[in-house]
Amino acid sequence: MNQLPSALRAGVPIAELYVADERTALLEAARELIAGDTVATLISVDAQGRARARSVDFGGPDADWRFWIATRPSTRKVEQIARRPEVTLHFETDEEGGYVSVMGRARFHRDDPSLFEDKNPIAVDLMPTLFPDYPNGYLLIEIRPVWLEVLSAEIEASVETWRPQAVVFDLESTER
Repeated sequence: MNQLPSALRAGVPIAELYVADERTALLEAARELIAGDTVATLISVDAQGRARARSVDFGGPDADWRFWIATRPSTRKVEQIARRPEVTLHFETDEEGGYVSVMGRARFHRDDPSLFEDKNPIAVDLMPTLFPDYPNGYLLIEIRPVWLEVLSAEIEASVETWRPQAVVFDLESTER
């Protein structure tokens, strides 16, 4: 499948990406690293154009690599994502120095209790404390990947540029 046209439309920096291993190996390594990181870093851009990072609990990746974050509608991240939906989720392992950065697009789900129950990344025992009026005051953020970069003990970066290896996602299939 040729992902180049949709990737170019999405602004993926194709010329900057490095790929040496098979896509399946890259995704398996990324999934394994993500599974070992219980708290991700969500990076969004504020109104002044500054990158803003915060730790978040997350669900995913799903089979189609979507991630889920629960929050309150009044948070700064919601304001920032509403203005600019391009975000990065970053996962890392301290022991190996490995990481996965998922560049994607976020969208909000406000009124779908079945989706809330299916995709909620928050532990059930914490829900009454964090969301006392659930489902009121609850917002689910879906992050659809555009591309990811992965570096691990098994997945090496470019020797010349130190760029991690990348996977570009089929953007048409993630638009569902």
